[in-house]
Amino acid sequence: MALLQPIEIDGTGLFATYCRITHVSVDFTATREHEEQTIVGVAEVLVHAYADKAARDDGKAPAAMRRMIFTTADIPLEGLSRAVLYEAIRSTPDFKDAQDI
Repeated sequence: MALLQPIEIDGTGLFATYCRITHVSVDFTATREHEEQTIVGVAEVLVHAYADKAARDDGKAPAAMRRMIFTTADIPLEGLSRAVLYEAIRSTPDFKDAQDI
């Protein structure tokens, strides 16, 4: 599972397009303020972007990375799945036009 979404590489004007979740860290006790209430439970998701699928398959280093934070207001942490995470990522402004690949 991955997303097709151009991500600019460090302000160079060059883009990596093959994006996939590489790391997830869940803290069930962390808190964040959200719409004037305290939300308990946070997931940190790292999305690495490669030039293309071939670069990723060849073991090349990612060209760009996005760190995203979701709370239980965004996604359920119990029974968290990769599909739920990709859906949450597609709901963000940076990935609103991303295509599943």
